[in-house]
Amino acid sequence: DFTYLDESAIERSDAEDSRTFPGFVIVGSGTGSAACVKRLVSAGLRVEQVPEEYSSERGRAIYWQIHPPRGLQRLIPRGLLVPPRSVDDLAAWSLVLRRVGRDDSARIRRKD
Repeated sequence: DFTYLDESAIERSDAEDSRTFPGFVIVGSGTGSAACVKRLVSAGLRVEQVPEEYSSERGRAIYWQIHPPRGLQRLIPRGLLVPPRSVDDLAAWSLVLRRVGRDDSARIRRKD
């Protein structure tokens, strides 16, 4: 269901939005992306699809790079830790990193 796109900036036709909107939109190539891509393209936007395999895992890795575990959590392997919030934003950021060729989120370095 992509009804939320109806209310977004891509559905408006005023010139100000088209001047400030980015040159392209990154969309994950996973299940359900075709309808989103179709909507974006029909709105006149350039769409670049990026493979989104393991993006949730990369989002969690980025979370733990930003917020290293503390206390006893440091003793638990990061792959077993669950972030205390949704990491969908960081999973999306991992798609951006993959697109620009800076996807180093798979290499987790401990910051203790």
